[in-house]
Amino acid sequence: MIRNTKINRNVQAALADQQLQRNLRSTLGKSVRMRDESVAEVSNWDELTRYARDVKIQTFSRLDYYLEMLEQKVKSQGGEVIWAETAQEAVQFIVDLAR
Repeated sequence: MIRNTKINRNVQAALADQQLQRNLRSTLGKSVRMRDESVAEVSNWDELTRYARDVKIQTFSRLDYYLEMLEQKVKSQGGEVIWAETAQEAVQFIVDLAR
C-alpha cells in the first residue's frame, strides 16, 4: 500500500482517468508491436540475446575489476572518484558537494 497520501491521491486519480488509461494502452500496444517488428527483422535475434546475457553475466562477475579500471581512467583525466558503502553515504556526498 502506498503510504504517502499525496502520491496515493495522484495514483488513484491516474487510475481513474479514462483518457490517460486509453493513451497508455495505445502506447503500450504500439511499443509491443514495434518491438516485435524489430525482432522479426533480425534473423539471429535469439543468438544476440544469448550473447548479450553472457556479456552481462561476465561483466557483473568482474564488476570490481571494471570499476577499478574506470576509477583509474577518471583519475587520469583529473576526475575524482568516491566509493560509498551505502546509498545514503553517496547521497550525503552529493549534498555536501552541492553546498
